[in-house]
Amino acid sequence: LTVESAIENGRVAESLRLIDEAVGSAAREGVTDEEFRSARRLAAVQWQSALDTPAGVAASLVDGVIARREPEDAPPAWIAALDALTRAEVNRYLSAELSVERARVFVSGDASALRDDLESLGFGRVVTIPQE
Repeated sequence: LTVESAIENGRVAESLRLIDEAVGSAAREGVTDEEFRSARRLAAVQWQSALDTPAGVAASLVDGVIARREPEDAPPAWIAALDALTRAEVNRYLSAELSVERARVFVSGDASALRDDLESLGFGRVVTIPQE
């Protein structure tokens, strides 16, 4: 699972706390029917909107057909698989695979402005990688 966001420096700790709570809740409680329906709609819309440009079509073909060695009918197969996915399957996966304890958090920004807030979250050791 990858969660990405653009956050201003003063809100990084608050935002990471909220993300941590949401991930932990999903792992413990699963998703509701409405959250599941919304996520499926969003996944379909994101896939369809990626095909709005020639570059998006090319990227989809490279990713799906070449990189994964899927047949040329991969997009319809992908949509059928998405439609067949059940909330119970998603919740089993979340319970088995989603672990806040195994999470790795990567933050890009001014280390001197962010370090204290990040350390206060209790996610573990904060490592600064110098910019080259």
